Amino acid sequence: MAPGRFCYFDGYQDAPATQPEAIGGYLPLELVYSFDPAPDSLSVDVKEHIKGVEATLFTEYIATDDHAEYMLYPRLLALAEVAWTPQSLKEYDNFYTRALAANDRLARDGYNVFDMRSEVGNRKEALAPVSHLALNKNVVYNDCNWSKSYPAAEAKTLTDGLRGGWNYNDFRWQGFFNDSTDRALDVTVDLERKEKLSYIGADFMQICGPDVWFPVKVVISVSDNGTDFTPLAVIEHEPKEDSGVSFRNYGWTGSAEARYVRYQAFNRSHFMFLDEIVIR
Repeated sequence: MAPGRFCYFDGYQDAPATQPEAIGGYLPLELVYSFDPAPDSLSVDVKEHIKGVEATLFTEYIATDDHAEYMLYPRLLALAEVAWTPQSLKEYDNFYTRALAANDRLARDGYNVFDMRSEVGNRKEALAPVSHLALNKNVVYNDCNWSKSYPAAEAKTLTDGLRGGWNYNDFRWQGFFNDSTDRALDVTVDLERKEKLSYIGADFMQICGPDVWFPVKVVISVSDNGTDFTPLAVIEHEPKEDSGVSFRNYGWTGSAEARYVRYQAFNRSHFMFLDEIVIR
């Protein structure tokens, strides 16, 4: 068992800006440790075929042995415990204390390890829910749909109050891809009543390695009846290829009143991810 979310050690193990270049992804120690290779959702006849776990470390972005060691330790310690310890006996705080001592010992023995004491952690926006006018409001997908591979919380995703972390595999970023038209995202949020509005916006991520790009244009419109929309903003941007992980907000600030908010994002046959449409 080696699913990418838990076992691909070629991804970043901390905030990307603090780490050596990687292919993308975000796999901190705690997420590795949380992996259950044989969850209760699997039937007994499937579980009997699960023999173990595997850490995968592809090296397109890893040029030296030292870098490889850095990507392995201490995450390999967490996966070893996943393999050998029953889920009912796992407890992360206890493991962390032991892993810290083991990691220090590896460093003293000459291994190049990630410094657990300097860990930055997840993107700050992902650490706590956000409250806003659209929270838990209904979202209609207008002739578009999320990627089947990256549904997040499906129709609840864009107004559930949960912001995304450093990578799109955390079930908070919803993915869109449409290779037949420039418009990949077109949704309408029903605020249920007419509201005074001062801000409408959403964050997108870009990781060019796995073909995740910013939109080239976003159109934000409002309506009182859900049919006739008035544009508030047309935001155009020419994405530039880079090797990092970056985030960009496409938003409108001003003064308006409306019940319905329409948010459209256009791209050029790449994947596109956003986590929340925030309305204030």
